[in-house]
Amino acid sequence: MERNLDLEDFQELMDSAHKKIKELSLANQTQEVCGFVVKNDGEISAVKARNESPDKENFFMISPLQFLSIRNSNEEVLSVFHSHITGSAEPSEFDKTMSTHCDLDFLIYSIEEDNFYTHKK
Repeated sequence: MERNLDLEDFQELMDSAHKKIKELSLANQTQEVCGFVVKNDGEISAVKARNESPDKENFFMISPLQFLSIRNSNEEVLSVFHSHITGSAEPSEFDKTMSTHCDLDFLIYSIEEDNFYTHKK
């Protein structure tokens, strides 16, 4: 059963997702880490996906099969996340374009600056 979240609960759950994304990113600082922020039964979590990009240091790519798998699950996809190894968490033009094409917000974590940025679709 879906539970209703107030703003404080939502922020606490997003903080937990941020923590997980940061942990995943710091565990592999040689390539962009990516995945989904999902909501299931009122819980928000980060689900890692495999980076399929041939240039993992500068880009990420999630396969269509991974997208279909997560979209067909019981989880509501809130956003796509990925890390930037260097530079800011500001989205690149490519990030902005992909966010629009995916019809999802992009949550970006900068390893270098240790901060997050959410690009709204």
